[in-house]
Amino acid sequence: MQTLHAKKREKRGKSFLRSLRSSGLVPAIVYGKNLPSLPLVVDKKEFLEILKRQPQEGLLINLVIQNSGGQEVSHTVVVKEIQSCLLYTSDAA
Repeated sequence: MQTLHAKKREKRGKSFLRSLRSSGLVPAIVYGKNLPSLPLVVDKKEFLEILKRQPQEGLLINLVIQNSGGQEVSHTVVVKEIQSCLLYTSDAA
């Protein structure tokens, strides 16, 4: 199983998300039955490397989330949806 590192995302909004994408980060959201929705950011290059190896939705990933205090928590997650237009366009680079 591939490991992907993420950080909690505190800010929201279109302009903030554009600035994340322009700096090489991808916004993501983790949600589950016993978890509140958690907005995150992941490194675009790291995520694309995982997708190159196993490019499909339904992919299991070990997601290591770093909170604002620097502590890391690990969750096994399923990639449910990928909005690839945001990953592969030059605007998102």
